[in-house]
Amino acid sequence: MHRDDRPVLDYLTHATPYHNTLPANLAELAALRSDVAAYVTAWPDGAREPGERWAAWAGARGHLIAGHIALHATETDRRAEARAAYAAALALVPDDARTQALVRALEPQR
Repeated sequence: MHRDDRPVLDYLTHATPYHNTLPANLAELAALRSDVAAYVTAWPDGAREPGERWAAWAGARGHLIAGHIALHATETDRRAEARAAYAAALALVPDDARTQALVRALEPQR
């Protein structure tokens, strides 16, 4: 459902049908992102501050966004760049199955 607090459709470009706007939209959103830790009111296990896991994910998210931008770029084949970005994220969150899957999906074919 599209509502003010869930503006999913606002990031789709209706004026440019059949154009891949995802990389540009992600880049614009990435430029505006900030650490949401200031808004968290309760951490796991009663901690008062974010832990190492939060810091790892905060670092990984930039790599993941860069990987998505490269993967969905249409002007050139940037799969190697996307894989490198995903691998950098995986180095920070090595036990995350979704990030592992992103890296595996872009492994060079043998």
